[in-house]
Amino acid sequence: MQESRIDLTSSEIASLWTSYNNNSMSIQILSYLLSTVEDADIKTMIEIGHSISDHHLEKIEDILQAEKIPVPAGFSASDVNLNAPRL
Repeated sequence: MQESRIDLTSSEIASLWTSYNNNSMSIQILSYLLSTVEDADIKTMIEIGHSISDHHLEKIEDILQAEKIPVPAGFSASDVNLNAPRL
């Protein structure tokens, strides 16, 4: 039996790009919070959120690369100042 392949629709691609950008931004925000947090319980929750966003980012990259769709630039460490004063 031959397997047929269906390309992603434009709305699916847009959703993946939006999720990628949101997760890459979350990683940078959570990285900043990790550098300033003082409460151990809160730090654990931030680490979990960071890990989840990182995992989502990897999965989305895999999907986009498998479909030969460009991966968005997203947010990077250059977009956040980890030495900024606390809010």
